[in-house]
Amino acid sequence: MAQPFVPGQPIDGPGFSMSVTGTPAAGDRFSVAATHHQRLDEIVGYLTLALTSGEGDLADVVETTLAAIDATEVRVLETRSTVGGRLNLVDNARDLNAPMEIASRSLLSNIEDVDFTAAVSRLSLETFVLEATQQSFVRVASLNLFNLL
Repeated sequence: MAQPFVPGQPIDGPGFSMSVTGTPAAGDRFSVAATHHQRLDEIVGYLTLALTSGEGDLADVVETTLAAIDATEVRVLETRSTVGGRLNLVDNARDLNAPMEIASRSLLSNIEDVDFTAAVSRLSLETFVLEATQQSFVRVASLNLFNLL
C-alpha cells in the first residue's frame, strides 16, 4: 500500500517500521519486500563476512542476522508442525487398518491350511444331502388329499 513520505516520520507496514532520511527527488520510489528464504549456512556466512571485512554497522549486521535466524526458526517450526500432522495421519491410518490386516491374515491362513481331501469329502456329503432333500421335497409336494381317497 502506497504511503506518502513525510520527513522525520517512520514508514510502518505489516511487520516492519523504517525511517528514510534525506530529501527525495521527484519520482523517487522504494519498495519493501520479504527476503528470500536463506539457509542457515548462508546466514552465518554473511555474518562471518561482515565481521571479518569490518564493513557496515556491526549492530545492523547482528540485528539482520538475528532476524534471519528467527525467520529460519519459524520456517523450521512450521515444517515440523506440517510433518508432525502428516505423521499423525499416517499413524491413524495404520491404526485403522490393523484390525483388517489381522482379519486378512487369519483368512489367508485358513485358506492355506485347508485339507483338500477332507474338504472334497465334506462337499460330496453336503451335495448328497442336498439332492436327497430336493427329491424328498418333490415327492411331498406332489402328494395331496385326493391321492389318499
